[in-house]
Amino acid sequence: MNREIAHHTVTRIVKWFGPGTAWWTNRQGNSWDPVTACTFDGVVAGSDGEYFAILIQVGED
Repeated sequence: MNREIAHHTVTRIVKWFGPGTAWWTNRQGNSWDPVTACTFDGVVAGSDGEYFAILIQVGED
């Protein structure tokens, strides 16, 4: 995805959920817990207690 479009999309999601949102990721420091069969993946999930958003990035080498 185009970087500018991705940034705009994430900014809108974060603003929509607001400051009380809980966020989680599969990344811890320089490592991560895989959630897909791809070589690399990254997940960010958020919830305001009513709605959920899940952003997934995957890559192969």
